[in-house]
Amino acid sequence: MYVDPNGDSTVHVDDLNWNSFNPNSDDVLLNPVVVRASSNSNSGTQVMNQVSGFWGWFDQVWNGNRTYYDGRSVNYKGVLQDYYNSVMGTPPDIGISKGVKLISWSSLKLSRIAGELQNGKKVVRVASRAEAEELFLRIFQGKGFKNTTEKSAKETKDFSGKAGTYNWDDAVDSSGRTLNHSASNAHDATKHLQIHDEIGNIIRIFFE
Repeated sequence: MYVDPNGDSTVHVDDLNWNSFNPNSDDVLLNPVVVRASSNSNSGTQVMNQVSGFWGWFDQVWNGNRTYYDGRSVNYKGVLQDYYNSVMGTPPDIGISKGVKLISWSSLKLSRIAGELQNGKKVVRVASRAEAEELFLRIFQGKGFKNTTEKSAKETKDFSGKAGTYNWDDAVDSSGRTLNHSASNAHDATKHLQIHDEIGNIIRIFFE
């Protein structure tokens, strides 16, 4: 591999004259290529090379664990962990540049569901309200979402608009249906947390 430190003799591959190209001396700029492993990679499998060399260990010590493309942590051996990295570091992802430790998810399954939400999934199901609360606190709480559980849909819209709000639909009437949900509503029989994000997406976390 040849490197052109000044960039003054490199020719983009699209502009290359193949008739005069000399593979032993000419510098060619190739188009970027992104290679990703399967999104189904399981925690405990090796997805990256083990850290090595001075700069590799410098980066490990300074920045902590590397991050897999779906957000999960990768340790110094290149092994995929069952928790997600954050900008402040997640134990044992403790680099010198990361000053705050965050507690890992309460279960591997909840960690996976969190990843699905962070990757754009709009509807998920968990085992309990406590798990729904954990997801909300870890993913949405810091964004300043307003709790509109005690307000009607009209009151919420008139007060601040639905974007950036959340409400718990877990109170039921004598028939077992969720309050303020008509019989024709697809969500009337299942307790859930409903979140309206900043750009208008509706996210529902169903629980038992």
